[in-house]
Amino acid sequence: MMSDLWSTAEFGKLTGFSIRALHYYDEEGILTPHHKNENGFRYYSQEDFLIAQKIITLKYVGFNLKQIKKILASLNFDLLGSLSLQANALRESIAQMNKGLIVVEESIKHYTINGEIDWQRLSRVLKTFKISHSDFGKEWAERNFSIEERKFFGGKGFQKIKINYEQLWADIFSEAKRFMLEGKDPLSDEVQVLAQRGIDLWAELSKKQYPNNPELANRMWELMKSGDIPTDLIAGYDHQVILYFNEAMEYRESLIIK
Repeated sequence: MMSDLWSTAEFGKLTGFSIRALHYYDEEGILTPHHKNENGFRYYSQEDFLIAQKIITLKYVGFNLKQIKKILASLNFDLLGSLSLQANALRESIAQMNKGLIVVEESIKHYTINGEIDWQRLSRVLKTFKISHSDFGKEWAERNFSIEERKFFGGKGFQKIKINYEQLWADIFSEAKRFMLEGKDPLSDEVQVLAQRGIDLWAELSKKQYPNNPELANRMWELMKSGDIPTDLIAGYDHQVILYFNEAMEYRESLIIK
């Protein structure tokens, strides 16, 4: 029988677990050896090896030891549900790392060109990123977009384009707000010139940021019109300004169609 078992040292080499880790797993009831002899030496079986593989996999995808123990001990544990939650957490981590990488790359780029870092711009970028990872930002995203769509939004390519166009949109929104506060008619020539800029910028941005999914771009604009946008998620966003500017753009587009 002993020939079918591995000693602690052998099992450690086989699984990659240290001897200390195996002792701890035994003490915590996570991975109990198949057999202990009269001297207290531990021996592990093929079945123990399969459990070890489960532990390695579950640790790799982010479960802690308390969760792993519960998964291994319960036949009724909702493993699929837990894996789904873990998948969402990993997606959020990837999105967060992508955004961190963008901040670093933008810093390097600006410093290379100008010999200094634009701390003010980076502060605005970080503020937007913090909003998207807040509890309300996550709830808003889960309520309005599918898992695949949220994964797309968290991608490095999408976020980098968003940053590159952020100031252009902020400038347009700022000018539209000035016109609105001055009481200018959205159909006036001055506002219509700005509306054309907005139409052109939206078309350009949509092609770059939503190349294969124009419907997603339109849905984002509809959310902006409805006011269902987390505060500070979009630089310069103001619900009343969007409604005013949307009226101007819709009129401009009706003239183009004619």
